[in-house]
Amino acid sequence: MTGIRVASSLMILGLILVITSFVLPFFLPSLTERSWTEEQARQRSETGHKLHQLAGERGGHTHGESANHAENDKAALEREFAETEASFKRQDEELKSIQERSGNITFGIRCAGAGVLVIGLGIFFRAKRRET
Repeated sequence: MTGIRVASSLMILGLILVITSFVLPFFLPSLTERSWTEEQARQRSETGHKLHQLAGERGGHTHGESANHAENDKAALEREFAETEASFKRQDEELKSIQERSGNITFGIRCAGAGVLVIGLGIFFRAKRRET
């Protein structure tokens, strides 16, 4: 009888953990995800736009205000392009990290809950078999 009580407790705990993993993001969004601020979004957008302009200038195409690079030194243009590209890649990696992090915590809780539930089921069926 004790085995069934332990098993029932583990199954209930496992279900609670699984349910919590689905509900947690609604009640504690700061725990499950780090938000991407409007300032970060604006900076990424501006960096992407600048990268696009510089890529066009490297290829001999100019857009509006940035046409002044046509007369500038090619080495300076390459340096500016490399710096802008590195900045854009850093911002892109940060965004991807934020997007992935939110799923990691809930996935971990969900897996732990499923594991506890499976252990509880195993103990339950083992105890039931012993009773018969």
